[in-house]
This record gives sequence, C-alpha cells and structure tokens, in this order.
Amino acid sequence: MLMQGQCQHCAGIYEYEAGSKSEFCPHCGKETFFTTPRAHKIPPARLNIQPLIAWGCAALFALTSILLACLFLSEKHSLQITKTALDMAEQSEAELKSNVQVAEPVAKDNVSELAAEGRQALSGIYYCQQAINKNELDMRSDGSAVWLNDSSGQKFGTAKWTTDGDTVNVGTASRTDNFKIEGTDLIDSRGNRWLHIR
Repeated sequence: MLMQGQCQHCAGIYEYEAGSKSEFCPHCGKETFFTTPRAHKIPPARLNIQPLIAWGCAALFALTSILLACLFLSEKHSLQITKTALDMAEQSEAELKSNVQVAEPVAKDNVSELAAEGRQALSGIYYCQQAINKNELDMRSDGSAVWLNDSSGQKFGTAKWTTDGDTVNVGTASRTDNFKIEGTDLIDSRGNRWLHIR
C-alpha cells in the first residue's frame, strides 16, 4: 500500500511503501527517516474560474446579439410603418389635388357671390368712442363707405371698402384705413374697437 510522506530536508512530497523506515527523496536525493507512517494532507482543489469567465462572456455576447436583433427588427418595423404612412399621405395628396382641380372651376364661379355675401355680413354702422372727429363709419353693401361724426352728423367723405375675410380696407384717393375683423366688430391700426351697432 502506497503512502505519502514529506522529506525532512527539502519538504518535498513523495510516495513510499507502508512499513518502510526510510526512503530516498526523489527531489533532493537525501535519505529521509520516519518512525510512523503518516499520510500527507492533500490541499483542497481550487475552483478553476476560467471556464466560468468563458461561459459568462459567451452568454453576454448571446444576450447582446439578441438585443441588437430586436432593435434592428423594431427599427425595420418602424420604417415600414413610416413608409406606409408616407405612401398613404402621397395617395391622399394626389386624391386631394384631383378633387381640388375638379372643384376649382365651381369655386371660381362663386367668387363674386362669396364677396357679395361677405360685404352683406360686414355692412352696417360702426362706432368708436376713442376716435376723434371721424368716429362713425357707415359701410354699405355695395362696397361704398361714408365717414361721419356722430355728434354733429357731419359727413367727412366717401370711400370704398373691401375685405379678404380677415381684414377690411377702407380707402379714399388720399388714404387707406385697415381694420382687423374680430367677431362682429372691427379693430383699427391703433387698437381701437369699432362696435357694429346696426
């Protein structure tokens, strides 16, 4: 039966037959004596972490690859949705253009009627307390206008007025006044409110 021993000279570990009293150390070559056979305590095996590191790196690489693939597929799907939306927008725009081209001649025929309706809705007497001298404006449905002073009833002159739906321009040969339409009232360039009184 083989036993393990330790050299008394060099502390080297070696095997020997049970019952022997001396041995020559295979490391230093000197004779070692022992009275009782004893087994050498073998140190516990150490955990080899190199395979664990390798497996961890492989798992990390696989997880990263999966995540990148998911991101790529998500971006590809988003691009497909965007392309579909753009195609639908282009198709809608083409349909809208064709509809506008069909409706355009009708709209051109109704321009004069719409202008007449706008003049009809805006025509009437407007009053502004802040204005000096000319503080009353009579805008008529035929496109003519008359400036008045409400206290004296004095007529200051006639003018022509036009509208684009957002503003009203009242002009004479020497001057044009611009008003912004706000509800049923007019706001002049100084910020004064002209009330539509009748």
